[in-house]
Amino acid sequence: MRLTDFFALSTRALTTKTSRTLLTVLGMGVGIGAVLFLVSLGYGLQEVLIKEITTDKSFVTLDVTPGDSELLKLTDKNIEQIQGVVGIKEVSPVKEFVAQATFNNLTGEIDVISIKPSFFELSGIDSSFKLGSPFNSSEIDKIVVSESMLKLFGNNEQDGIGKTVKITFLTTDEDEGVKKIENNFEIVGVVGKQMQSVAFIHSDNFKDYNLGDYSLIKVEAVNSEAIKATRQGIVDLGFAVSAISDIVDQANKVFKAITIVLAFFGIIALIVSAIGMFNTMTITLLERIQEIGVMKSLGASNGNIAKLFITESSIMGFLGSITGIILGLLGSETFNYALNFLARNMGGEPIDIFYSPLWFILFIVIFGSVIGFLTGVLPARRAGKIDPLDALRYK
Repeated sequence: MRLTDFFALSTRALTTKTSRTLLTVLGMGVGIGAVLFLVSLGYGLQEVLIKEITTDKSFVTLDVTPGDSELLKLTDKNIEQIQGVVGIKEVSPVKEFVAQATFNNLTGEIDVISIKPSFFELSGIDSSFKLGSPFNSSEIDKIVVSESMLKLFGNNEQDGIGKTVKITFLTTDEDEGVKKIENNFEIVGVVGKQMQSVAFIHSDNFKDYNLGDYSLIKVEAVNSEAIKATRQGIVDLGFAVSAISDIVDQANKVFKAITIVLAFFGIIALIVSAIGMFNTMTITLLERIQEIGVMKSLGASNGNIAKLFITESSIMGFLGSITGIILGLLGSETFNYALNFLARNMGGEPIDIFYSPLWFILFIVIFGSVIGFLTGVLPARRAGKIDPLDALRYK
């Protein structure tokens, strides 16, 4: 019997019992769709996190902190030591302190982050600007503020650009004691990322004031090959060093486990669907026993009959896979739309928490077809062994 004949007979059998076939395919599709939905959720959450914490320079950037040592501090002298480590391209120290900001005749307490302009790129903040841009090395009278800071003063980001904000802070002087400093800055950029009320100001404004030690130093290596030696050189100085690659590796491990757990729940639904499909093929066998007897009487071999049932179950498995992909993607888009609708209404930013790799979709199609093939094996073997005389007498 030719392959086209197998296909024609198999599809004819599917169309004679349309309702049952559609329900079987739909049941298989629900199982496949559950697997795709849950696994895509795991991959999507992983993609969101990795995209959020990584930038073009993140894999050549190190974060240097004092660590647990109470004796070791990050001072200008330490920065000179770190700059002497082999493989370093850029050192960007960070100093944080509390100050008062006066904006639109309102005064409030904010966190000031004293930085070099390179910090924006090394930390990835340059990609989170909602309006404006970072200040450069010559713009020491400019300031970048967070969206939360503007909201603290009853303004949105559109109303902030170009406006002047007064920063007031206290410093200590050996001769004068505690001293009050006030400076005016022009807002040139607004960042989001749900930051607290913070302002980024060029570090040159504070080089003559005693504002404590540095809280963090961003170090950029010359390339990814040099980062291991650079990291070890800084560790040898006694400082704690962390890299974004450490976080990414840990995140990948965690999300791999999460994806496996989510896939497990989806596979349970798929197993239930496969049982339903096996039941359908068994009923189909019982309904077609006389037809099998006629085909065997006309010369069809046991192998031909078995192949007929396997072809039919494989087609249903394939159709179930396609249905499952449609249901899975439709469910993902619907859930993501509803989530982003809530996020926008609550002042958040829309994100896509589902990601379906092309290789996984192709795997789903093949996997569903294989499931269909396997559920048809046992009924096919039983059909092939039926005696034609007994089949013709069967009622």
